[in-house]
Amino acid sequence: MYCSATRWTRTRFHEFFRWTHILLTMAFLFTAYYHEPQTLYPVIVSLALLCLEWLPRLLKMLIPLPKATTTIYPSNIIRLSIPLPLNPLSKLLWRTWSPGSHIRLTIPSIGILQPHPFTIASLPSDGTLHLYISAKRGLTRRLYEKAAAAVILQRQLYLNVKMEGVYSAKDTGFAKFDVVLLIASGIGITFTFPILRDLVQKAKILQQGNCRCRRIGFVWAVKHESTPIPPPHPTTPAYTKVPSLTVVELSCFSTELSALMENAHGLVALRLYITRGDQLQGDLTTPTTSPKREKAAEIPSTLVPFVRRSRPKVQGLVEQAVEEAVVMGRLGVGVCGNRGLTTEVKNCVAGKLGTGMPDIYCHAEEFEG
Repeated sequence: MYCSATRWTRTRFHEFFRWTHILLTMAFLFTAYYHEPQTLYPVIVSLALLCLEWLPRLLKMLIPLPKATTTIYPSNIIRLSIPLPLNPLSKLLWRTWSPGSHIRLTIPSIGILQPHPFTIASLPSDGTLHLYISAKRGLTRRLYEKAAAAVILQRQLYLNVKMEGVYSAKDTGFAKFDVVLLIASGIGITFTFPILRDLVQKAKILQQGNCRCRRIGFVWAVKHESTPIPPPHPTTPAYTKVPSLTVVELSCFSTELSALMENAHGLVALRLYITRGDQLQGDLTTPTTSPKREKAAEIPSTLVPFVRRSRPKVQGLVEQAVEEAVVMGRLGVGVCGNRGLTTEVKNCVAGKLGTGMPDIYCHAEEFEG
């Protein structure tokens, strides 16, 4: 059990970890009673506790939900949209959640009894659960192939889904900080973007008195690869008809970011980093008919001034946030990305403790890749 629970195994072989965890737990309780019959009562108590945990999750999986729809984005990303349920029991379970929460999703037609965790990228006010899923292997790759096939056939894909949750980690509560710095790489924006939207709504739209936030730094780094959709079956000729789906990676959240920035002047400092600039050369604002520059048209003009072709300098970003917080008040930092990014952010934050800042709150979410 210890070997299957290591970080390396959990992240790369999630299904193996999950099933070995369940089966070995049951095997341990059985062998404990078999070799030591006097442990009957502790074994019964342990089984009762397991049932208290597993049965509610199983019941949630049996509750019917509206069918989900799929949308394909560049860099092998699928958006799964699940309308909020209308029946009373489902509404009670999924009517609200806090930004940064996640669910465990099962798609029976693709992988039965294979729940996977995904961050909710929308707010309850949207009326829809949006999940942005990066296709890697296993269930996510099969989902991508099925969604791509529906695009080729010019059909809307509807999927029956089952959910566990909503699960939230420790309440981040970024609204209680005067200065907030949110950093994400790639698909990590699904964690930081709902937090950004929630803060802007509280500070600008709703004018809630419980929001102290006066300055938000939002950083998103992408590879910016313009890769076409790979066909699940290379011999299928129909897949040669989808060059229009080859667009810039920033298009995943570009519309939402553009609309949000119109209501966040003076509150949000936005920085969009393209870490691989070979796909876009020259000035993004210059009109051109060049094939490479036509990709830039996918970036709304309102976001062009915030685009930088380089890697984010985390040390400088944290230092700037600390300088603002020294004047304005408390600082909260949120980061979601690969291990290299989260480690760098945490090290930079730790290095700033004691330099005029009494404390800095740092919340890190990490994924592999």
